[in-house]
Amino acid sequence: MFSRSFYDHTVLRSYLTNMGSWKTKVPCYFIFGDSLVDNGNNNHLVTLAKAIYLPHGIDFSSGPTGRFCNGRTFADFTAENLGFTSYIPPFASPNGSDILLGLNYASAAAGIRNETGFHLGDRITFDQQLKNHEMTVSSIGDILGGADSASTYLKKCLYHVGFGSNDYLNNYFIPSMYETSNMFTVEEFTKVLIQQYSSQILALYKYGARKVALSGLGPIGCTPYELSRHSSNDLCVEYIDSAVKLFNHNLKLLVDEFNNDTRLQDARFIYLNFYDMSMEVIRQPTSLGTNLLSAHSVAKATGVLDLIPGPVIFKIDMVAHNWVGDSVLGLIRLGVRFIQQVVMLVEPQVPCYFIFGDALVDSGNNNGLVTRAKANYTPYGIDFPQGVTGQLLGFPNFIPPYATVTDEEISTGVNYGSGDSGIREETGSHMGDRFSLSRQLLNHEAIVSRLSRLQRNKTFTNDYLKKCIYNVNIGSDDYINNYLMPNNYNTSKVYTTDQFGEALVQQYSQQLKTLYNLGARKIAVFSLALIGCTPTEIARFDNKGRPCVESINDAIKPFNDRLKPLVDRLNQENVDASFTLINFTNIVPLETVARLPINVPCCQVREDGQCIPNSIPCLVRALSVFYDGLHPSDTGNIAIAARTYKAISPLDASPYDISHLAKL
Repeated sequence: MFSRSFYDHTVLRSYLTNMGSWKTKVPCYFIFGDSLVDNGNNNHLVTLAKAIYLPHGIDFSSGPTGRFCNGRTFADFTAENLGFTSYIPPFASPNGSDILLGLNYASAAAGIRNETGFHLGDRITFDQQLKNHEMTVSSIGDILGGADSASTYLKKCLYHVGFGSNDYLNNYFIPSMYETSNMFTVEEFTKVLIQQYSSQILALYKYGARKVALSGLGPIGCTPYELSRHSSNDLCVEYIDSAVKLFNHNLKLLVDEFNNDTRLQDARFIYLNFYDMSMEVIRQPTSLGTNLLSAHSVAKATGVLDLIPGPVIFKIDMVAHNWVGDSVLGLIRLGVRFIQQVVMLVEPQVPCYFIFGDALVDSGNNNGLVTRAKANYTPYGIDFPQGVTGQLLGFPNFIPPYATVTDEEISTGVNYGSGDSGIREETGSHMGDRFSLSRQLLNHEAIVSRLSRLQRNKTFTNDYLKKCIYNVNIGSDDYINNYLMPNNYNTSKVYTTDQFGEALVQQYSQQLKTLYNLGARKIAVFSLALIGCTPTEIARFDNKGRPCVESINDAIKPFNDRLKPLVDRLNQENVDASFTLINFTNIVPLETVARLPINVPCCQVREDGQCIPNSIPCLVRALSVFYDGLHPSDTGNIAIAARTYKAISPLDASPYDISHLAKL
């Protein structure tokens, strides 16, 4: 398959140099599967199962490639998230030393069983895909100078395996062409499939795989094709759906068995629950009163899609085209959860992540306080879990709140965020207790001391903390719950807006220096969003028909304008540190806000802008920018987190976005 003449030392040195500069989360990514991830391996086979013609690929940059969708597959999106600068090539057309990045062996109509899909023509079964991979492993050994070097290298790679759908759809459930349904009950057939699958996965382990993601079957009995074949008016074809659930149950048990097998302790296997992810999508259209096409059109018309960056993780616009009949809400969940589960197999990009701020990042610190500024009741959390930013950094679990963090958890970071807190101590006092930024810093000092005791080496702790990322997102409440409330606070009587912005930045500067003195060296400082465009502020003030309350946005401008010079000065004064500014007003600019449905929050809100307890939120939550009167919905948070992590404009972050800050 591969010519040894390709692998001269010049090519190898060039490849390894480039690979080091890319800093992908894993050095290589190998894909095994069927048409869900096939990217061209069937193109030259004699088969009906190929997609090298329009309208396939209509939204792909190079047109039809063999992908069974209009654009990119999940494997493509995963490769992007893992940091690869190009898509993983198909086995049928690798390019020399590019095999070190991984290969895609997937073949449409392929299955666990070798006879699966034969009525459609040629296909590359899982057994044959494994043989192809064995050849690749041998070639990688040639490149790297031996089997031992190849083995060490391959252990770091990610392996994604997804089979089984065709063993039912293009085998067991076609009794006129296959004998399996006459030979086995569904239970027996599933047992036979899992036994064979187990042997195949162990063969993959033998070839060096140590990070393996196994996809469960999606609800294939609920696809338009199967529903039309069976003239079903139900949500799904029940007998197919039952078989899928049985297979998935047994696959999950197999994954647990692998992880508990002492002979495989150097490997990690995860189960990707495609069924439950997808069923959330499929169940939405009727209850939402919409389908994907109408929801997607609304999202595009209102500008919601404009918030999501194209190259980062997934783009709702592209994902939406790939799933006919699904809601945007479900697509967001499906894409994010898939990425989250796969990211669990790779190492975090930084050892720890510390978060300071207000309600935008509070994850439960206010729950035990006497305050109205808490969100530990429904409808808050109706679609949790989420946590995009921490997940993008590679952390498998959410960063715990300071209020409940344990000794075992603090080494990965702590969330100190507190609703209604501010830079100034008095901010938010009319709402009740809260942790101001100064108090959050005192809490962090206690955590640093606690961590030093646990690690029993102050020097080690200091070096450890220098590698962490520190997010500081605060200041909105100094306006919303201080300066803009003259009946409760006298700041607007003492300061002009320019003077108040200056006073805030001076105090903020000292607080950021305190954070530096506590060991922080990678610090992301967030500007304020256009808080004059929140539903609560629009309702409180006469915006004269305009999309935002301009006087509020004008009031915060002196503060925002001073942040860039502050960050620049901190970088000049502390050469061993990297401060960066995340520019909210560029990530969600006024021209985009003007087109968004911002004046209607998703939940019913009380006077202070928070959701009324136990109220029923909007159904199409993916199309809501604000969940309550002040805070973004999932859609808004995904957009912000994605562009914070990977800027798509030089003005989004300066001088670094979070992904680059992590690499420093």
